[in-house]
Amino acid sequence: MKKTILNTILFLLSLNLLAQSPAYPKDAPKVIITANGIEKSNNKVTKEQLIKAQELIVHSKLRKYEILSFDVNYSNKEGTFTRKNNSSIFNETIIDAIKSLETGEIIIFFNIKVKEKKAELKTTTISEPLIYKIIE
Repeated sequence: MKKTILNTILFLLSLNLLAQSPAYPKDAPKVIITANGIEKSNNKVTKEQLIKAQELIVHSKLRKYEILSFDVNYSNKEGTFTRKNNSSIFNETIIDAIKSLETGEIIIFFNIKVKEKKAELKTTTISEPLIYKIIE
């Protein structure tokens, strides 16, 4: 019961974040972030799909971007956690986090920092989180 309530709160908080801020500030790139191999419109995935994805990728019609880092928020029977990842490829901590999730739980990728491949120094943080709900 507590886990269901906690997942609901996390989900509502993530929706609130989306509602309060514009998806893209004026200077942010127009991009879509997904897990590799998962369709842009699909927000319900299995643990196996996420593990197989192995990384986050950027979709943009205008420019080419690379992901520099991201944070992950998730909860399981042991509590609620936030983990950091310093590349686009999932590190062992992120893979372990995905493995710890059960059906119905949510994992949120946020604070996603991207850089245009041709630009030397400018990085941008994508304000829209990537949210996946785990299905069987």
